[in-house]
Amino acid sequence: MGCLSLCFGDSAIASSSSSLPPPTLVGDRAAYDAGLAKHLIQHSTPHRVELTLTAATIFLERAHHAQKVVQARKDKGCESNVALVRGPSAVERDAEQARSSFSREDAIADGLKLLRQRAAHVKVKVVHMEDDGNCQFRSLAQELYGDQKYHGTVRERVVARLTSHSLEYSFYIGDDDEWRRYLAKMATSRTWGDELTLRAACDEYGVVVHVVTTEHENWLLHYSPDSLAMADGRPPPGTRECFLAYVSPIHYNVIEPLDGAHAASPTGY
Repeated sequence: MGCLSLCFGDSAIASSSSSLPPPTLVGDRAAYDAGLAKHLIQHSTPHRVELTLTAATIFLERAHHAQKVVQARKDKGCESNVALVRGPSAVERDAEQARSSFSREDAIADGLKLLRQRAAHVKVKVVHMEDDGNCQFRSLAQELYGDQKYHGTVRERVVARLTSHSLEYSFYIGDDDEWRRYLAKMATSRTWGDELTLRAACDEYGVVVHVVTTEHENWLLHYSPDSLAMADGRPPPGTRECFLAYVSPIHYNVIEPLDGAHAASPTGY
């Protein structure tokens, strides 16, 4: 998840969510959120705090690097913008090279096997989302609205957030043309969500998102809105939290506690 990748599904335009009843956000589930978050943190790796910091600042670091590149080009008399240079770490390169030798089906099977093992170890269960290119939005819809069928609503709100806050997000993609193409793609059903849409979802809904990944180490990531003041790694009381699983670099699902384990049932599920 360290690299922002633009992975696209088919070109079908996102269907209007007006054919569905208006979605309602899941009600108060503070005890559920706090219980599951605490459980995950207790089972995470010793490097959790460092990784959380990395997840929260990686876009800022990349932006600072890109700003330096742009300024250097302007100093040389070149006024054009440059796309963000995304240099993957050595670990990411090794993982990507290994995954590239798999077919998509093999990668999914390998990732799901590891996810099942991790879920069993952490004592949570995986709620599988439909594999149609909308999985990130489906997972967020499942957590926010209690039903993955509202993935179109989540996509619409995320793209609206990206569009209305272009100055905040567009720098991570490139110049104006690249940004317009990116928004058009993300507004299209079956276009895979990426790290930027996940961050935008956090900002749009004011939620903290916890992601259990299939990385072998440092597998628990946390994303929170930039405007949210965290205290000792926890959001203010009443902040909604979402719990996702990520089969890198393929697919998003939802995680829940085992029946009767460590957290109350989420209201509305």
